[in-house]
Amino acid sequence: MLIGLSVSQCVRDIATGKVDERYVAYIIGGTAHEDEEAFKEACVRYGDGAWRDCAPEAITVAARLYTQGRIWQPRLGGGPILSTAEGPWLKANHTSAYRGDVWTTGAPEFYSWD
Repeated sequence: MLIGLSVSQCVRDIATGKVDERYVAYIIGGTAHEDEEAFKEACVRYGDGAWRDCAPEAITVAARLYTQGRIWQPRLGGGPILSTAEGPWLKANHTSAYRGDVWTTGAPEFYSWD
């Protein structure tokens, strides 16, 4: 399974076929969108920028992941923004993922490993 560390980069990877969505547990975003409407507005902005060459597909992927609860925004609760300097993806086992100095222990309560 994979854990994404950037909504814009990871959704783009899924929308362009670089990463298969079936293998994505969830994406930890550096975003802090309070509700679905704010998230949709951000997706439109991404569509004009980071997703400009795959906007329709990326917006569909982002909406699906958001609806499924697979976009985790720890900044909403005062959490950190995780670095993507070493790439936007972590490979994960059933309880944790590690890359450099970044640990992601467990999963957001909405995600089941089963």
